[in-house]
Amino acid sequence: MYLADYHVHSRISPDASASMQEMAEAAIRLGFQEICFTDHVEPIRFGTTEPRGPMTGIP
Repeated sequence: MYLADYHVHSRISPDASASMQEMAEAAIRLGFQEICFTDHVEPIRFGTTEPRGPMTGIP
């Protein structure tokens, strides 16, 4: 079986908490051959109407 996930978010997205390295290591442990990070940036803090600060890569 070929395992792949083409829609994963790292902590760069406001709705996730793991780093890209943590996600990649977990995928390897689970036997995935491929993953694709689909991170996104939101102009407001997740779950609020407050604007986010400068986009530094960490929510």
